[in-house]
Amino acid sequence: MLNRGRISEWWRRPLTAQEVSYAGVLGLLGGFWISLLAAVFLLGHVNKFVPVDGFVVVLFGVIGAFVGRLIGRRWPKISKIVFLPFAFFGFTS
Repeated sequence: MLNRGRISEWWRRPLTAQEVSYAGVLGLLGGFWISLLAAVFLLGHVNKFVPVDGFVVVLFGVIGAFVGRLIGRRWPKISKIVFLPFAFFGFTS
């Protein structure tokens, strides 16, 4: 069950440099996967008969990683909540 006291305590605690850098890494990985999946789904529906170029998909991924990194550094606590599930999307055992 969710412990609201611990979450409230974590949310009010001042940020450390380690938390900010960790959120930046999560934003980088999560932003890459979110934008990569968005590129495949959105660009695939624009033109159904022409396959999406791999360079365009990778470009979306790189831009998304950059934007995710910026979001992670700017809003570390929110980005840790949002990007954590997507950050480890490609790493399965």
